[in-house]
Amino acid sequence: MSDSPPRPTRTPPTANDDRWIVEPGDHLWHIAEETLADRGVEPTTRRIERYWRRLIDANRSVVGDNPDLIRPGMEIVLPE
Repeated sequence: MSDSPPRPTRTPPTANDDRWIVEPGDHLWHIAEETLADRGVEPTTRRIERYWRRLIDANRSVVGDNPDLIRPGMEIVLPE
């Protein structure tokens, strides 16, 4: 049994989208995982971690020094 809260139901971006609008309950790891899956890449832990780091780097001006503090409404750039 997991203690983490359930993810909100949302329509994930398509593979052509290059942005993600943060919704309540989103976090960068989840965004990385969903983006990889949407792009047809198997979201293994290693791949998610690499893409998660790329998300942070690509969005440093948005997420600042603490990427755990993303807020609903923020627009996250999804790197290739």
